[in-house]
Amino acid sequence: KDKGFKSALHELDTHILYKYILKKILGIDNLRTNKNIAYANNVKGQEYLKEQVQNGNFKVAFGLYPISVEQMKNVADQDLKMPPKSTYILPKLRSGFTIYEF
Repeated sequence: KDKGFKSALHELDTHILYKYILKKILGIDNLRTNKNIAYANNVKGQEYLKEQVQNGNFKVAFGLYPISVEQMKNVADQDLKMPPKSTYILPKLRSGFTIYEF
């Protein structure tokens, strides 16, 4: 862990990618509105990302580990907002209530 990290956000791969690569190197300020950013959920998988780069549809692709429930709790406990697209969870909450027996 980097001693310069001060908040729960700094423990998230998504935040580190944004802060040190997307913003600092590529100059992308707003992940929600930048037209050069495309999101692919994990359902499509790493092969999808690889194909998109090889086919020239993407210039670069990043695959990140999922965020843990503990990490989400830590961010919430500090009253912070999760980075865009970092909380893609399946099944969706509404369908989870109808699918899983309690």
